[in-house]
Amino acid sequence: MLARRRTRVTLVSLVVGVLLGLLGSAAPAFAHTELVHWQFIGGTADKPQRLLLRFSEPIDARFLTVAVTDQGGNQIALGAVQIDPQRRTDGFVGISALSAGTYSVAWWTRALDGDPSNGSFLMGVGTKVDPIALLPPVGARDPATQPAMLLGGTAWDTFLHWLTYLAIALVIGSIGFFHLVWRPSLHRATASVADGPEGSASTEGLLSSRLVPTFRFIAVAGGLLFLFANVILLVMQVEFVRYALLQPVTSVAPTALAPSALSHAAPYKALVDIFHGYNGKVWIARMVLAAVTLVLCFRLSPSAKRPGWRWGVALVAALATLATVSLTAHAAVVPQSRFAVAIDWSHMVLMSLWLGGLLPLLLTVREVRRLGSAGDAAADALVPSVVRRFSTLALISVGYLAATGLTQAYFHVRNPSLLTPTTYGRALIVKLVLFAALFGFGALHRKVSIPRLLGAPNTRRSSLERILPMEMAVGASLLVAVALMASLGTSEAVWPAHQALGLYSKVSATTGTLTFRAVPGKAGENAIALDVADRRPGAATSIQRVTVELDGHTFELTHVGPAVPGSTQRFASTSLVNLAEGAKPAVYTVIRPAYPDLTGQVPIDVRPALSAEK
Repeated sequence: MLARRRTRVTLVSLVVGVLLGLLGSAAPAFAHTELVHWQFIGGTADKPQRLLLRFSEPIDARFLTVAVTDQGGNQIALGAVQIDPQRRTDGFVGISALSAGTYSVAWWTRALDGDPSNGSFLMGVGTKVDPIALLPPVGARDPATQPAMLLGGTAWDTFLHWLTYLAIALVIGSIGFFHLVWRPSLHRATASVADGPEGSASTEGLLSSRLVPTFRFIAVAGGLLFLFANVILLVMQVEFVRYALLQPVTSVAPTALAPSALSHAAPYKALVDIFHGYNGKVWIARMVLAAVTLVLCFRLSPSAKRPGWRWGVALVAALATLATVSLTAHAAVVPQSRFAVAIDWSHMVLMSLWLGGLLPLLLTVREVRRLGSAGDAAADALVPSVVRRFSTLALISVGYLAATGLTQAYFHVRNPSLLTPTTYGRALIVKLVLFAALFGFGALHRKVSIPRLLGAPNTRRSSLERILPMEMAVGASLLVAVALMASLGTSEAVWPAHQALGLYSKVSATTGTLTFRAVPGKAGENAIALDVADRRPGAATSIQRVTVELDGHTFELTHVGPAVPGSTQRFASTSLVNLAEGAKPAVYTVIRPAYPDLTGQVPIDVRPALSAEK
């Protein structure tokens, strides 16, 4: 029998080791890439014309599509997409015989974790670039605050990531609670009572028969939930590819929304593309490891007295499954990716042991209180031991999570000033607040709950049972913040793309919304524009004159589009405007026949000149 168990352990360990080895040898995953630079490269005798697109993170040519249209809206034929093997953030698109003029460029790409990104810009070829071309399109997405996915897509992506984190926390937390808290506390409590070995054995057997199957059920439920969430995540990725849309350019040369070249009529074609990429290979390994973990959870020993080797192997398999989550997380994109992935994985392990162990702790306290109320001395001594041991585990987790959290913040935020202007940073602030609340619960247990349990009657235990559900709710909310951060680009990654949009400031009133833009948004010469969204009926098509006053100078702005009734209208300066550094108001005036004039101020803060930043 012993030889058979050893054989099983060896086989399972071999499977886990091989899968981890394959994952370790693969290239890292990259997520939420944004366009940070573009350049048109003129053709030579050896090389044709090319368009360089440089992204914030390495890209895959399989999931990059570009559309170029002229001012008449005619699509330009493009060559193959190539990735620079030395600098994998650079994608090159071949263009044949592009004549002088202004063109609109729309791009779409899919990050290797499945999240899409898109954008657009205007490009001047062989001619002086009109200042208008420097401005981003009307309604351009700000990567710092707006994810590439639509709001609904981001919400579903966040929800499924939350289910993934919650599920793996239930698996690791319940198995870890059995190993690190339950068995040691049970043996210690039953050995310390004075009613003799027979009474201790009876209590141990009774509690094990009631609670160990519960721990096993939590692990199985978590494993099933993990598989379900990741299957739905794959379905979402397939749909992202099938219905990839190019962002429209709504200034000089509008590009209508249209499916990209990546779109497929059949879902299986998109699935094949995904499985050929890094994310698909990691997904397969994740599902295999999750299935192995689930099988082991189904076969967990129902008693705490037996050796329980399956519990140990199941914990190893669950930790390996969690490693695949870190391999497609933000940690894999930083230059120190191997170290960052290890930090991310260990961070999630401690978080899962802590948060995932709260439910087994609550069920243990309730079950033991019922048995202790019958006068069982061993049961009466068990709750303080369990709570004290779990509190120690939580304290270790808090210390390690704080240290690794600071490391991750350095990788993904880098500059504390990026916390409030980016959605990722705001989610991180919410996470820190919830983490502080959990720390407060832990301090409450160590200062109040444990001392009361050491000598208080059984009625005192009900207060702990009331606190734990609240602690679990805060823990689940913290995982929501973590899931939202996984669905967003990191502050460090999106900020360069945000700065490429230049300076913009928005004011809203009952009559409409006005947005002032300046590119590059630094002291010196800038292209300026005012985007006017007038909600008054018919007013959007009757604008006669728009002016902006800056630093005592008044500039007349010209209507440059779009010419769509009811849409946001752009008015831009026909020449570059010299802006001085510092905070100031931009005074605007919008004159429309038969409508009251719109006047007001837009606060702007011009950044230092480029030379001052070097």
